[in-house]
Amino acid sequence: MRVFIAIPIENVLKDNIAKITKNIMNTSVKIKWVEYENYHLTLKFLGDVSVSQTEKVMKNLKNVSQNCPPYEMILQNLGFFPNNKKPKVVWMGIKEGIPRIRRHSELVDNAVAPLGFEKERRPVFHLTLGRIRSDITDGEYIARVEELGKNMEPVKLNVDRFDLMESRLTSKGPIYTILEEYKMDGN
Repeated sequence: MRVFIAIPIENVLKDNIAKITKNIMNTSVKIKWVEYENYHLTLKFLGDVSVSQTEKVMKNLKNVSQNCPPYEMILQNLGFFPNNKKPKVVWMGIKEGIPRIRRHSELVDNAVAPLGFEKERRPVFHLTLGRIRSDITDGEYIARVEELGKNMEPVKLNVDRFDLMESRLTSKGPIYTILEEYKMDGN
């Protein structure tokens, strides 16, 4: 099964994110937009993992939840990966809280590394809004998205849990299932 570790987005924030996304949907560019129910921030993608390995991951992640206190982040700004010259992904970035999510990510890495998963070298924390399916030749669209990102209202995210998720790929898009929830209560 395809497995990843993510910070869930609460529905009230999903509403805000959906409004922002709606403002950039009007385009001739082919973009596969992330469905409302699938908004999340990925801490670590593990890939194809056996059931027995997944059980070990679940056990090790309990230590993370006990050692990582809740925190908050501010989401703001819009951009493109890998860059705005040949964009493949439209994303929303993190304005405040990067040291906290970085620490959270390091705890996750340290928990799963003994199980054979490589540590992230340079994670770029973001919320994916859409995956671009065609070349963008419309410089006005890129400028409009970047301008909207500069002027958007900040979105506050309270992080008090993270989830181990399964991703099943279908022709209609991915279906995510929570395998385990981890309430953060560390100091």
